[in-house]
Amino acid sequence: LHKDTQRDLYSTFDVYERNKKVTIISYVPRKNSNVLLMTSCHTKLEIDNQRDGDSMDSMDARVKDSLGNRKSNRYTILMLYLIADVCINNLFILMSHQQSYQMTKKRIIKELSALLVIQHIEVRYQNQIIYEQTKDAFIR
Repeated sequence: LHKDTQRDLYSTFDVYERNKKVTIISYVPRKNSNVLLMTSCHTKLEIDNQRDGDSMDSMDARVKDSLGNRKSNRYTILMLYLIADVCINNLFILMSHQQSYQMTKKRIIKELSALLVIQHIEVRYQNQIIYEQTKDAFIR
């Protein structure tokens, strides 16, 4: 792979080996930095920008506009955030096609986060060591 100093910012470089069926994708997110992704699940690099380009661009714009960018140096956390953002976007699109479902994306995010942490909140509420002020905050 090329050195980071010789590559443009935000550029990608794909390497595919047929015998081992491994694909390596190199991405330069900032100067003198390189992120490598190795996958054995995608044995062929098929990119059809005419077919998928517009839909991916509009999804990226919706995810960026609604949830904003999170700054972190840990790429695993950024990937987790991106996966969560795409899932929330897909949930909003699916739910918005139901005529009986009228809710904003912000409200969907609040309800989804409440569903994900409700069990943890109930366990914490049952804990006898927690002070009464904290228990009252859980109820609100």
